[in-house]
Amino acid sequence: MAGIYEGDLVVYIVDNECNTFEKSTIDRLTGVLTTSMTGTTSVASGIASSVGHSSSLIVGDDGEDAGADSDDDADDEGEEMELPDATGRIGPDVELILLDLQAEDIDLDVEDIITDMHSLVIDDPAVGEDLEGEDFTEQLADVSSGEDSDDPSGPAPSAQPLTVTATTEILPSSQKEKPTHVPSTRSTRSSTAAAKGEVSPPKAKLSTPALPQRPKYVTKYTPSIPVPPPSNWCHPDDEVLRLLQFGIDILRIPGRTKNHRIFPPGGAVGVIESFGPQFDPHAAPAANNLNHHEVLQKIGCAYLEDYDIIVCRHFHDGKYCGYGIPLVQLSSHCYTVGNVPSARARHSVAVFQHSGATKFKPTIQNVYADILRVFPNVILTQAELRAIRPLANQQGPIKHIRDAVDGKKCNLCEYTWLQGNTSRHFSHHWPLHGDPTLATRVADRCVSVKVQAFDHDPTRHLYFPIGEEDGKASQNLQKTSGKSILAMQLQRFIPIGAHTSKLVKKAVLPFFEHIGALGHISLYQASALHDLVALPAKGEKHLKKLQKAIVCRIGVLCDEVASANLVNRKLLVKPKSETKSMLDLFNAPMLQSTRVAYAGEEVRLICFIMRCISQKAYITLPFGPQPTGRKPVSHSGGQYHVSLTDSQLKAFAILQDQLVSRKTDNDDLLSTLNDVLETLYMPSNTLDMFQDRYINPVAAFVCLRAVHPEGGFINPEHITYTTVRTQFDIRLFILDFLQRQFAAYIVAIASESDDTIESNQPAKGRRSGILRRGLNNPGNDFEEYCEKIIDEWGTEMKNTPFGFVREWVKSLSWIVRKTPTKGMVTWLERDGIQSVRLLNYTVNIDQYRSAVQSTLRDCLAHIHSKVLFNISLPDFSLQLPDDQQDELTRGYGLFSLSLDSDDLGDSGAGAASSSLLRSLLELGTLCHLDETSQTISWDTVLLNQWLANVCMAWEYVYILMHLLALPARGAEEELWQHANGPESARHLFVSHALQTLVTKSNYNKTSSITGIYKTIIRVIPYQVAQAVTILLGSVRPIELVATLQFQCSSPSRAQEIADLYRTRLFTTMGQPWNSERMSLMLRSWFMKHLKVPFSMRLHRQFAKALQRKFLSYQSKDSDSLAEAANLAMGHTQHVAEFHYGKETQNMAVPLSLQQKFEVVGSDWIEWHGIPATRISAEKK
Repeated sequence: MAGIYEGDLVVYIVDNECNTFEKSTIDRLTGVLTTSMTGTTSVASGIASSVGHSSSLIVGDDGEDAGADSDDDADDEGEEMELPDATGRIGPDVELILLDLQAEDIDLDVEDIITDMHSLVIDDPAVGEDLEGEDFTEQLADVSSGEDSDDPSGPAPSAQPLTVTATTEILPSSQKEKPTHVPSTRSTRSSTAAAKGEVSPPKAKLSTPALPQRPKYVTKYTPSIPVPPPSNWCHPDDEVLRLLQFGIDILRIPGRTKNHRIFPPGGAVGVIESFGPQFDPHAAPAANNLNHHEVLQKIGCAYLEDYDIIVCRHFHDGKYCGYGIPLVQLSSHCYTVGNVPSARARHSVAVFQHSGATKFKPTIQNVYADILRVFPNVILTQAELRAIRPLANQQGPIKHIRDAVDGKKCNLCEYTWLQGNTSRHFSHHWPLHGDPTLATRVADRCVSVKVQAFDHDPTRHLYFPIGEEDGKASQNLQKTSGKSILAMQLQRFIPIGAHTSKLVKKAVLPFFEHIGALGHISLYQASALHDLVALPAKGEKHLKKLQKAIVCRIGVLCDEVASANLVNRKLLVKPKSETKSMLDLFNAPMLQSTRVAYAGEEVRLICFIMRCISQKAYITLPFGPQPTGRKPVSHSGGQYHVSLTDSQLKAFAILQDQLVSRKTDNDDLLSTLNDVLETLYMPSNTLDMFQDRYINPVAAFVCLRAVHPEGGFINPEHITYTTVRTQFDIRLFILDFLQRQFAAYIVAIASESDDTIESNQPAKGRRSGILRRGLNNPGNDFEEYCEKIIDEWGTEMKNTPFGFVREWVKSLSWIVRKTPTKGMVTWLERDGIQSVRLLNYTVNIDQYRSAVQSTLRDCLAHIHSKVLFNISLPDFSLQLPDDQQDELTRGYGLFSLSLDSDDLGDSGAGAASSSLLRSLLELGTLCHLDETSQTISWDTVLLNQWLANVCMAWEYVYILMHLLALPARGAEEELWQHANGPESARHLFVSHALQTLVTKSNYNKTSSITGIYKTIIRVIPYQVAQAVTILLGSVRPIELVATLQFQCSSPSRAQEIADLYRTRLFTTMGQPWNSERMSLMLRSWFMKHLKVPFSMRLHRQFAKALQRKFLSYQSKDSDSLAEAANLAMGHTQHVAEFHYGKETQNMAVPLSLQQKFEVVGSDWIEWHGIPATRISAEKK
């Protein structure tokens, strides 16, 4: 055995009954140690054949070179160097060999060797308890690190080790084995290792620093019955060593009862073995339950029990990460260092913070130990992860990981790739099945399936098939080339896709026949029409360039709408006489995603025409309309043809040339796009539309956009979405057109000469000049021009492209509004149990109320134990604050505080928070006060956990507020403020009548022209109000201090976070909540407690059904309450008397609307079995 002892190289000579493998390992170690002290060649190059621990360039199955992911360690490159450079590398290389030793049936001293190596190289004395390792095979050099590669060769055979059981004890110093000192040498490396552990005398001595003595551990191994590994392959050696670095020996994990299968080294292209079990349609479906144990929840993960895999639950952009993570890569995934793979977002879990070169930390080792203590059967390495396949009872995709996508699978095995990605390696894969010839078409050797993957990083992803492919194999059906006999017989007589079936006119929505759309598409295949108006595909690089330019153009124009002429903006949306409009002026969307969606329709329109031009599928229209009865032919040989004027064709030819040219700048391309759109939106052949409205490319595009790819038309509701976007694009173009015309008009005026103005006018001329003074407005002519342009090209009931689009929008919107909603509510009652059915989901009313009550109890218990650490707060911390009804003073709120020392002392608004901070400092677990410097030191691990617990407390509060208060919309809740901010006044108030908190907020559904502004009072239960008081009054200032200290990189960011915490109600982890997150939390609650996927919209319908059933207020005396309930629950009526209620106890006086809201809100809470007010809470 080898190690460092008092600064010199030490070799422990252990001559026991060793097997051949052990002797060869010791020989190999001794030779490497001797060479490391004497040779001029790097140690890494000497052990490269046995330890695959260097970063390399990985070639994926798609054949594209990609750099190693951030999960891979940054290790030595194995290049040659001189002795001074090599001595700095001895430590890690020797350590790798030590970790590679076999220690079966012999007594070895390992702990001090591993520890001393860490102390010598990384200068970190905190190392795991026992890092001894046991190899699976002698052929470590042939084991891959888990990435896909192009190597089609099969796996190398591996030796089967003898599984052993270890017991560790500390020996007294008298029983320690005496070390043998062997000085180092500077000679060249010997080609043969010393036999039986003997080392030749050195020629020179290497000076190393003396290290402190540590107690020596002797591990006694007791042979046990060998457990065969799950396959003939072994774990990648670099992952085994990485686990050993954290004290994890994959063969000696207490409580581990499963041997997971191991994927072979190399890429999936060379594997023909089937890893998936046969599908069992009669078995109970796999539940795919997630175990949210605390040990994983604190790092943003959960445990998928059916597959023993850790699943990442970090939330980014409205979606969960969904990665399946082996334990060896957990720290690298949850704390991303370096470049982030395009398939996922960057994570920053503080407990896993590390550098790219050194991943070992005691805190990470402790987390790993806790995970193995709770989940001993967890997937450890990439080799185990890549061998996971859907269970025999897995029906449909695996839940909680990334969604299934379309893919292809080999007919004879599980080799799988994504749909649309041609497998360049299939020619290497297919001969492995015994067929040396490859069919000319890959489609004959594969089938279409749904595929999933646990890991989506480009260098490691491996997709596996899901669905019923394996289920079909279990039904004993004879197959040929992946098709059943019945399918082959039917396809002989019914060729799939040979012809699109003819639509039955009576079954089609009458609108499409009356407007001529049905006749326009009846001659063509629906799939071909659908492809014509699709977004640019991957291979259409010129259209991709066009798409980028149009999205950029729409974004710039949307930013300029706010500064455009208000008169023109109102004229663009001005309704016809005796009609109403939902808008008072033309506006642009604020969200970037909405702008991109609007730009997408214009992209589709131009791509549609350019595809027809490139396919020679267009007809050039002559000038003027055709004689009656002679329409241009718009089809030839079953291919759709678009009709174009000469000006349109010339504009598109210029656009095509600029897209192909590399010298075109953005300004030229933008100018050409404006010319193209002008020929489309302001065509010169509107007279032709009297005969055929679809002769215009815009009208044809709108019709084709409504075609379903499988025939017929899509749902009118979805057609409305796309048609409204085209309507917006035309209006935006007209507004921009007028802006450009105005700029040209100003230039023309400036260029005119003033020489025509006569200085001496006759008396009559002077009198007429007086009468014209104040009326000689040079803008009148241009204003009249704007009105004519908008009236001509931007109004309905015109024979123009915009008029055609408006006709579709109005008609389809009317159809959608008259269509019955899918969310029909049905009440069921059986054996005295009431249930409500919404869509296909049934909710037991008693279970729902019980779930709400248990959530309230869990919320209060969580805040007391996890947030307050069971600290008893003073009475004044639990009392609701006084409300001055001040909605004007900036920064004022019920829980606002200033930086004044008096305000943050024992009295004032910050007294509650100061009291809690003193208790936390006295407790000393979360933070500690340095009395000398008067600074607070935080336990960062506990602090991150505490911040996560605060976030969870707010999630509890939000769920209860949304369920027990009258349900608001997400767009309203995400903006709720507890203090007056620069954007709006606060929304959190104290109800003097109920003695609890309420929210009051304005909700604007439409615009100022309709006057529909709604102000709704929503009551918060007293117990939830107390929780809000604790979180805002006591916890929020401390949370702000911790967040500012650890999450702010600049003063501007610190000011932004401070403003958010001091105004917004729902803000955690330095980020404000959005409606998507709130809706997802609500959906998760319903899934957890009631197994129904109710989010914002469905919950509002569910709550409305409960209110109409149990709080109907049907008596005549309660009509006003029924009206208030309908307004609060359904958001359906206009607020009139809100601010005119009288403060009196005389019930004969009509209640104000505010009081009605409070009565309805308290009744709603009491129906849930929860006290609404302080008085009712104290009685209960």
